[in-house]
Amino acid sequence: MQWKHHSTQPDEVAAASRALGVSELTAQCILNRGVSGIEAMTAFLRPDIGRLHDPFLLKNMDAAVRRIRRSIVRGERIHVHGDYDVDGITSTSVLVIGLRTLGADVHYHIVQRGDGAIGLGLTSLMRDHIPKRPKLIITADCGTSNHEAIDEANRHGIDVIVVDHHVPGATLPKCAALLNPQLPRSAFPFHQLAAVGGAYNLVVALDAFVAREDAARWPRMPLREMADILALGTVADLVPLVDENRSFVAEGLKLIRGARRPGICALMSCANLLGDESTGEGPEPITARTIGYRIAPLLNAAGRMDDASKCVELLIADNFKAADQIARELVQWNQKRQVTEREVLDEAMAEAARRVTAGDATIILASANWHPGVLGIVASRIVERFQRPVAVLSIDVNGLAKGSVRSPGSVDMLRVLAKCRDLLETHGGHKLAAGVALKAVRLDEFRERVQVAIQEQLEDGKLPGRSIEIDATVDLNELTREMVVELEALAPFGAGNAEPVFEARRVQVMQPRVVGNAIRFKVRIGGRSFDAIAIGSAARIDEVKGNLSIAFTPRAARRGDEPGVELLIRDFRNADGQADAS
Repeated sequence: MQWKHHSTQPDEVAAASRALGVSELTAQCILNRGVSGIEAMTAFLRPDIGRLHDPFLLKNMDAAVRRIRRSIVRGERIHVHGDYDVDGITSTSVLVIGLRTLGADVHYHIVQRGDGAIGLGLTSLMRDHIPKRPKLIITADCGTSNHEAIDEANRHGIDVIVVDHHVPGATLPKCAALLNPQLPRSAFPFHQLAAVGGAYNLVVALDAFVAREDAARWPRMPLREMADILALGTVADLVPLVDENRSFVAEGLKLIRGARRPGICALMSCANLLGDESTGEGPEPITARTIGYRIAPLLNAAGRMDDASKCVELLIADNFKAADQIARELVQWNQKRQVTEREVLDEAMAEAARRVTAGDATIILASANWHPGVLGIVASRIVERFQRPVAVLSIDVNGLAKGSVRSPGSVDMLRVLAKCRDLLETHGGHKLAAGVALKAVRLDEFRERVQVAIQEQLEDGKLPGRSIEIDATVDLNELTREMVVELEALAPFGAGNAEPVFEARRVQVMQPRVVGNAIRFKVRIGGRSFDAIAIGSAARIDEVKGNLSIAFTPRAARRGDEPGVELLIRDFRNADGQADAS
């Protein structure tokens, strides 16, 4: 693994440290994340959901709120059509809560994975919407590429407002309003919202619009109270936790920790996050990582294996009993998902290894035996293992190969798919994660074209290897618990704002031992020692000896009754600079 060190500007770091009243180490980390200027750095340290951008800077926002207000005043039926992932589920929930607060006649439908379409497809339009005669459909986390269905809705006299964040194509849908922070020439200063962030901006704008018109007539929306739902969708969709996203998650985590919403309380209870009265164990610390690894998988399980509409029902539930029943169902679906995922992963990983051995720089796998609900997870696992672009597809009875595309970060897969557009039935998503469908008979041609398109993006024709970014080199003798606690102010951590990683050179390691798949040992330098753990590194136990250089994240911990610092080891290498084995 390559260690990439951030460059240091001592004068800039010192000035930021003085202005913010933080250590130079914390100031360095903030600067490393591309935040500059005292105002922006202060906002980074103190995110505030009450201090967001003007939502009317989003293109077409004025048209959207006027059309929605007209529907509410006229008593028109409104449908929200959401995607089946956590971002779509939470976007739908925010819109439904907001619109119902204003007295709208609003109903929701979630994309069915078996329909074969991405977003708002003709099948769903004709089955779920047109027979019930809505006058307005609002999409949630989809719609930007659904031209055919939107045109059909228009022919039936139904207006469509698109709330999405996927990169638009060359042509835009003919809808009543398209709200997408990725639209070109947008005045909105932040382009990396999840769809739930776009939905929230819509309800903020709608709240402000009706209040300006006649504040006494309209109830105010519970805007801050939606932050817990905002946090779920923002973290789960892996958008960068900066700017508005950072404020959403910081505020949302406060609400989630309080378990105030019945649905989220039920999810946390089923995920064993509220503590165990029988053993006296207290609740786990709730972080963005908790959302990503413990809560979001339960919500995703329904869309992968069953019907994600029940997740919206869970999040908008106003009593715990109803929410708890749904949460227990989600746990069961997640258990089934885990079994299915292991079966598909074992088969796909073996085939991926064969293709890598054969020299494939891009891994494209397809089978008629793979459950479509777990392909995204499987593709991500293969990317982690082999560090190259991956597509994992399931072939249906009609000969359509549909599934998920993932990138290790060095390749823009949307650009790759655009180069293969003539081969594809549908495609869409993000640079690093996309969905695709094509006829199975074209798979071999697709493999060849993808490889060529990827090569065009690489400077030397080679994919970069794994790397880790080092924020600074530190002397462990100077690392105090107070500094570590201060670094925690950089949270929430996640995409776009990784936990700080530091290098310490020539430290002595002692008492290494394997615990499960981890190595635990002590690190000594000078007169101080630290407990350390390298998770997932058990196979490297023979390298943990003598003097090492370590890449680590410090964590506040307790050593017996005394507060201390523990080191989470990200990588290690021989202290004399020999290449590491990872």
